[in-house]
Amino acid sequence: MATQETVDEFVLLTQRKQQLEADLLTLKKDLDKIEPKILEHFERHGIQRITQWGLTVYLSRTLWAGKNEGVENDEAVEALNTAGLGMFAEPRINVSSLSRYFRDLEENGEPFPKCLEGKIRLTEKFKLGAKNGQN
Repeated sequence: MATQETVDEFVLLTQRKQQLEADLLTLKKDLDKIEPKILEHFERHGIQRITQWGLTVYLSRTLWAGKNEGVENDEAVEALNTAGLGMFAEPRINVSSLSRYFRDLEENGEPFPKCLEGKIRLTEKFKLGAKNGQN
């Protein structure tokens, strides 16, 4: 059975939780502001990762596939079908699966299909990651 003390504790914990969530939102915004500067620094100096104060900050690269600017969906689907990749375009282009396919293709050192040039584009997306590390 709840007592007034239990309700008080619940209220205090809920208020603390709300404050921590607000603080976390602020921290995420602060990190989002400085990430582009660090990405630029890493790129300029050829840095892949750096460990500082027990935390390793590293580049995370993701390859994304999609239609080229100005290419109609039907054109892109036709090009995918020509390349034998129609399974990524039913009923619409599945960007996540298509991107995974091209990541695997790249990982295996296989070339980008010529028949997709001008229709499908690959875009690299870089972001920072951080994990506990050793100096």
